[in-house]
Amino acid sequence: MAAALPLARPAPAPAPRPRRIRFALVFAAAIAATSLLPYLLAYLWTPPGHHFAGFFFIADDATTYLAKMREGAEGAWLWNDPYTSEPHGGVFLFGFYLLFGHLAALLHLPMIAAYHLAGITGAVALVLAAERLCRRLLPPDRANLGLVLIVLGSGAGFLAQAAGNPAIFGSRVEALDLHLPELSGWYSILAIPHFAWATALIIIALLGLLRIMEAPGWRPLALTALSLIALTAIHPQMIPVLAIIWVAYRGSSGSPTGRCCCSGGSAQRGGPSPWRRRRLPPRCRCSRTTHGSSSAIRRSPNGPTSGDTRRLHR
Repeated sequence: MAAALPLARPAPAPAPRPRRIRFALVFAAAIAATSLLPYLLAYLWTPPGHHFAGFFFIADDATTYLAKMREGAEGAWLWNDPYTSEPHGGVFLFGFYLLFGHLAALLHLPMIAAYHLAGITGAVALVLAAERLCRRLLPPDRANLGLVLIVLGSGAGFLAQAAGNPAIFGSRVEALDLHLPELSGWYSILAIPHFAWATALIIIALLGLLRIMEAPGWRPLALTALSLIALTAIHPQMIPVLAIIWVAYRGSSGSPTGRCCCSGGSAQRGGPSPWRRRRLPPRCRCSRTTHGSSSAIRRSPNGPTSGDTRRLHR
C-alpha cells in the first residue's frame, strides 16, 4: 500500500488572476474617440446647402492625401502625378495613403472614412507604443503619468500666445507647438494620420534597438526592421535622426565589459543611463568586490551571504 501512495502531493492549480483593464487601453480608446468627436459634430452640424470637407487642419495637404488614397483604391502601389503633361512612371511615395486606399476599396469605405480610420488607428498605436516606452524607462507608479504627459503635454507656446507674441532681439516669438502638429502627440493625432503613425514607429524602433542590445534575437530584430521599413514609407527623413539618437545613447551608456557568470546577463560599467535600469538577476550568486576604481565579479560557491555579498578592499 505504501508503494501505491504518491511520493509528493500534486501542486495545486494556480488561482486565476483577476483580469484588469490596462490603463493604456482605456486611455487609447478615449483619445481616439475624442479626436474623432470634432469631425462628427462638424458633419452633423453642417448647414443645409453646405458640405464639410472633413478636415480642420492643413486642409490643402489633406485633400491631396485623399487623391493619393483614391489612386490606391484603383489598385496602384506606386504614386503617379496626374497634374503633369510629362510622361513618367510611378514612384514609391506616399505609400501610407496608397495602403489605406487599398483598405478603403477592400472594406468598401468612402475615402474620407478610411482617412479618419487611419487617424484612429494611429492614435491607438501611438498611445500603446508610448505606454511600452514609459514602462521601459519609468518606475511603475509613474508610467501612467508619463504616458499622459507624452500624449497630452506640449510646450510653453500658450504663454507666448497669451503675451501677444512679443519680439525678443528683433524677432517675434511664435507659439510653434500651437502651429506645428508634429511637436505634440495630441496635435499630431488630431491633425494628420501619418504624423501619429510615424511617431509610434519611431518609439517601436527605439524599443526594438534596446531589446536587441540587451537580448539579441530574431523577434526584436524582425520587429525593429519592419518598423524602420514602415517608417521609410512615411517619414524617411527620421531615419538619420534615429541614428543620431542611437549613437548618442550608445556613447553615453558605456560599453559592456563582462557578463554575469550565473545567468549570462551583461554587467556594464560607465555612467548611469536614463534608458535602462541595470540590476543583477534576483537569484544571481555572484558577489562584487571593488579594487580601487575597478570592479571584479566572482562566483561564491555557497551562494551569497550577508558577509561576502560585497567587500571593499582598500
